Amino acid sequence: MKKKHLILALSVFLIFGLSNHVHSQSDKDIDQVAVDILDKMSDVIGEIESCAFQLVKDEDFINDDGMVERRRTHTTSYFKGPDRFAIRSRGHKGNKGYWYNGETLTYYSFDENNYVVLPTPNTSMATIDSLHVTFGMRFPAADLFYPSFTDDVIDAFDRVKFAGMKQVDGKDYFHVVAENRQLIFQLWIGNDGFYMPQMYAYTIKGDQPRSVSATFKAWELGVELPNPMFEFTPPDGARLISIMAQE
Repeated sequence: MKKKHLILALSVFLIFGLSNHVHSQSDKDIDQVAVDILDKMSDVIGEIESCAFQLVKDEDFINDDGMVERRRTHTTSYFKGPDRFAIRSRGHKGNKGYWYNGETLTYYSFDENNYVVLPTPNTSMATIDSLHVTFGMRFPAADLFYPSFTDDVIDAFDRVKFAGMKQVDGKDYFHVVAENRQLIFQLWIGNDGFYMPQMYAYTIKGDQPRSVSATFKAWELGVELPNPMFEFTPPDGARLISIMAQE
């Protein structure tokens, strides 16, 4: 992937960080067709200079009664070049936005009408990594946009397979499935010449399995995005606050 065109993106749940066991390559069952499809997706993403899209994510949580509860989050994202993004998220964790202009990131809570301005690295990739490590912030589906995505999949999973062509809502998709002892990950990639991710899902194994599924909607590639949209203007009465780094 060409870093100068990296648009990056969106929610580091760190899918592959869930797996901490290491197997030698000889223990793995890796389908070259699946690898080629993932590489193609990454190559196309690497050439995109700007994009806009929506993501609808459903995620299982264990509630206070010990039961599995499904919650939904809607995210609208805009990315430009290697160093600008704006994200609006609405869901069970609140109504919030992020504005990154290549120098600072502003996080704003629409629910509380307060905001924080954080110094950041000078690329979207490094900023997303830094904010996740330092403050625990998560940006939807960011793993899919890392330049090392294919290698990360191979390293994290014992089996990676092309599961065939699947049709959803009248459209054809490449279906890739990866599995290890802790996790099953599935990805559907568009068969329309652009090879953009359209859906993903993962299931965390265990006595009480939990799953996450997400659908990308309204992809716009190469869209004109003016720089001012990545600058935050505080609303009337908004309070500037500070936040503590996580331990």
